[in-house]
Amino acid sequence: MRNKIIKHISSHGAITVAEYMSMCLYDPKQGYYMTKQPFGKDGDFITAPELTPLFGEMLGLWVADTWQKMGSPKEFTLLEIGAGKGTLFLDMLRAINKALPTCLEACRGQIVEISPLLTKIQQQTLVNTPCPLQWHKSIENADFTLPTIVIGNEILDALPVHQYEKIEGNHYERLITTDGNSLFFINADKPTPINKTSTDIVEHSPVMVNFLKTITSNIKQGALLLLDYGTSQTPQGTGETLQAMRNHIYEDIFATPAHADLTWHINFTEVCDILGQHATPVADMSLFLTELGLPIRAEQAHRAAATSEQKEHIEQTTRRLLDPNMMGHHFKVIGWRSNKQQQLSGFNHCSKS
Repeated sequence: MRNKIIKHISSHGAITVAEYMSMCLYDPKQGYYMTKQPFGKDGDFITAPELTPLFGEMLGLWVADTWQKMGSPKEFTLLEIGAGKGTLFLDMLRAINKALPTCLEACRGQIVEISPLLTKIQQQTLVNTPCPLQWHKSIENADFTLPTIVIGNEILDALPVHQYEKIEGNHYERLITTDGNSLFFINADKPTPINKTSTDIVEHSPVMVNFLKTITSNIKQGALLLLDYGTSQTPQGTGETLQAMRNHIYEDIFATPAHADLTWHINFTEVCDILGQHATPVADMSLFLTELGLPIRAEQAHRAAATSEQKEHIEQTTRRLLDPNMMGHHFKVIGWRSNKQQQLSGFNHCSKS
């Protein structure tokens, strides 16, 4: 992949950071997400659904509650974007079935997944699910005919992002070039007008903007829930956050193109602005999960655990999800609903600024 990127730059000139991310992550033949299973201890990183089924249970309860608040439609679509190994979807269905079987009877599942490899893994994970399932390669192919609830866990941070560096009061887009052997940053010749002026590096993703607008414009009745690594306190930009992770260790973004995960920290203040007046406030994941009842459910699971190892696992994973120094504060949650008057659970403790 490095040779392919170097050859492309040599032939066509310097590329943007977003183009570099797209090539590394989504190249059809060599892209990281197209050819690898990155999740879990044997992969490069662990997501919340892989930590504990309690995370998916909480989101399943949220789906069931939202379905009821939508008027309990006879049929509805549960759509997950980027479903990993299918673990979250399976855990959500299990919780829905236990808490509200009529909701599961109404459920029609869809998954948007760009990776052929992950699609196969998801189909194996979800082979015996009690609701019909469809897979799509893009959000544009998804069917929004029915009332729809969309779940996106750690999906935004994998969308390609541009970077702009502030030099003497102006922002110049960061580009990537080569000397024939290595990859390195340079700046564009001409500045780009940027409103966000408080940070030396500004990150912006037009792909994310279009992605969010596509989803919300297609949902005629329903809701959207997004959970991701990021911040809600910096309306002027998050600074430089692009990072590469391989084997659970951070590395230089140019070290192993297409062999490491590339992500950036989402500015949820910007996401809230994009989603508009139908968005909920931004919540810390710890507060969101606590309001949904995770501590109570974890205590129940702890009492029911058969071994000390199981009890310790429940304690450790729950703490990782809720501790402000771990995922609890560093992950944010935001909701959107087609009916502004509909109150979504998990955000009652928040006040929109």
